[in-house]
Amino acid sequence: MYKRESILSNPLILVHGFYSDSSDLKKIGDRLKKRGKSIYLIDLNPNDASIPIEDYARQLSQFINNNFAPRQSLDLIGFSMGGLVCRYYLQRLGGLKRVQNFVTVACPNQGTLTAHLTWNYGCRQMLPESYFLQDLNSDEYTLNRINCTAIWNPLDFIIFPPQNSKLSTGSNVMIPCIHHASVTEDERVFGAIAKVLQKP
Repeated sequence: MYKRESILSNPLILVHGFYSDSSDLKKIGDRLKKRGKSIYLIDLNPNDASIPIEDYARQLSQFINNNFAPRQSLDLIGFSMGGLVCRYYLQRLGGLKRVQNFVTVACPNQGTLTAHLTWNYGCRQMLPESYFLQDLNSDEYTLNRINCTAIWNPLDFIIFPPQNSKLSTGSNVMIPCIHHASVTEDERVFGAIAKVLQKP
């Protein structure tokens, strides 16, 4: 029977958000690399949410299949829209079978009203009333199979209302930051993520 590697040795994949790329998560990656994590960054294409979030999740799935052995346990961090990309991979593409730790950072887990400001397909899926989110949240409880944490920012005006970054399962950690993107550079966020990844 296959024995999973220790959590600290799991490769960690960082998934960026809307109109972003992997460079925006480099600081998080560098901090965690110093703590002994093996870091992998993915660039979703195109990064403007002009395609369905499901398609981004398939890009993530392909990236994982191309870079890791089938039995390699993994950790995932998703920032903003990247958290929903990760969730679709976990909940719909079999990712729960190989991911041990999952962290969303300033992710519209319950949707955001600011998505009304654009007609891009993926953005419309981030509306609180979207079919995509209703479907994904219908079995959000399946995330209980892994160590799952949502980090949310009460001052976030991109995810609005800010508490929509919270999950109804796992743990929720509130860290006030001056704006949406600043969570990727905040030392308290780095510390919270490191704590999650060290859980037995």
